[in-house]
Amino acid sequence: MEGTPPDGGAVRKKPKTTSRPQQQRRYTSNHNISNEQSVNHQSQQSMSKLAPLILQGAQLGRYDLNKIIKTHLPAVRLTDIQCNKNGTITMFAADVKSFNDILLELPKQKFGNATNVKVFIPRTIQRVMDTEKQAFLKNVNVRITTDEIELALTSVGLLVEKVERLKNHTKQHDGTTVKVTFADVFNRNTIVRTGLQIDHMFIATEAARFATKPVQCFICLGYGHISKYRRDKQQICSRCAGSHDVKNCAEADTNIQCKNCSGHHHATDSKCPKYQEIKEGVTNRKTFRMRPHQSMKETVAVPKQSDLHIDKSLIRDDVTDLLQNDAEIKQQIQSLKSNSIDDITNIVYDAVIKRINKRLISIEQRIDQLEYQNYYLEQSVNKRQRHSRQFNLRFIGFKEQEGGKMTNRIVECAQKAGINLQTEDIELSHPIGARKEGVSRPVIARFLSRVKLRSFLSQRKKVKDLTGITIYEDLTKMDKQLLDELRSRLDGNDKKYAFTRNGRVIYKNEHQQFMVINSPYDLDKHLPVK
Repeated sequence: MEGTPPDGGAVRKKPKTTSRPQQQRRYTSNHNISNEQSVNHQSQQSMSKLAPLILQGAQLGRYDLNKIIKTHLPAVRLTDIQCNKNGTITMFAADVKSFNDILLELPKQKFGNATNVKVFIPRTIQRVMDTEKQAFLKNVNVRITTDEIELALTSVGLLVEKVERLKNHTKQHDGTTVKVTFADVFNRNTIVRTGLQIDHMFIATEAARFATKPVQCFICLGYGHISKYRRDKQQICSRCAGSHDVKNCAEADTNIQCKNCSGHHHATDSKCPKYQEIKEGVTNRKTFRMRPHQSMKETVAVPKQSDLHIDKSLIRDDVTDLLQNDAEIKQQIQSLKSNSIDDITNIVYDAVIKRINKRLISIEQRIDQLEYQNYYLEQSVNKRQRHSRQFNLRFIGFKEQEGGKMTNRIVECAQKAGINLQTEDIELSHPIGARKEGVSRPVIARFLSRVKLRSFLSQRKKVKDLTGITIYEDLTKMDKQLLDELRSRLDGNDKKYAFTRNGRVIYKNEHQQFMVINSPYDLDKHLPVK
């Protein structure tokens, strides 16, 4: 059982007003950070995008875990470590890299005699992430089996993990709604847009939605459970909080009282502060996201304190401002028994260092946000490139020769393998890359029909045996890197379980399940580095 993350951190005091606008005092030339209040706001906003992580089976306290992380994972930054009553520990990562290191590297460390140590995302958040991959097929005849539905989905290239027919309202017979869990969000969104065609029947599809309404018991009127699991069957009145049914309530309108917050409203009122508080907590689960790995090459480097350019004139202005306008600094200086230069310097030095640290933290948080945005921009661009290449094939092995259209040579190659292909089926074809003496350049061809492309691709082994020409899907640069990395992690004959389908990298695991590899995180999830 997982621990429950806290609602939020401590609230900092509002910064004191100074005579000089704080925007004019900056230690870096390239970053403009606002005042302390905006720093706190950015911190909360940044951390809300990171899901908490649960450590289970370690059997140690906060201090011991802090020592292990500090010793073996010095690059990790956590905002908090919390021990739960069930023996688990909740950790809050400060940035993307720390999140990934805790999730993947912390379980490998030694925790005394503990052997079954795991780090995972709470089920409440994991359930939200699973919901993004689910869709419902509506009005499906009960005589259509789940195997037929799965076959119809996979025949159009969709990757399915599970097909489940739901029960009807009596919970005794099969219903007409079918829940399908796909390999990823892309496959789910595809079926939602297109619907499902089974023979001559079209089946409408809708995406699974998040449950944001709090669960309320209509016996005790409390939240977090339903009346089915309530042992005490004493009915509580939703009108006056008395021990009777609301139908038998004789209290006047002036005596209405909520059982949950003691406010002047019904306990079932959606305007109840307790209802709004719990609803906000349920909604916030959707904002948690498992932050993925960075791309294979680092895009943004976090600057070290020694690398930042310090403007000494701004420091001088800051010191002057502290001495003239900061009441706390004035009080500390006045309390000194002797106004020695060393004592005054130490007080001012500590105050300046605090300001520098706050601004450096703001810079790092901003960089984390940029890295996060950059990752999703890369994914979006890659998805568009993949879509534009879905009618392309690459050919390796055509010898360089003067004259003759490349399209005709591709058609001749197909006809040798018994494939029905005409020149009209290919929109264009040409070699790619610079010409080199004695080296055959890859050839790319764009087909007009996906059916022709798939028939050609399905016979590529036969084509290679007869002509020596190798055929590949036209992958994007990112997908090609993922495929190469996936194959490098497989041994010998297992490399055949890494392949592509419709421009996407697929891994077939030992359970005969097809896993879509969209990022380095997916690689580490399904096939960790040994």
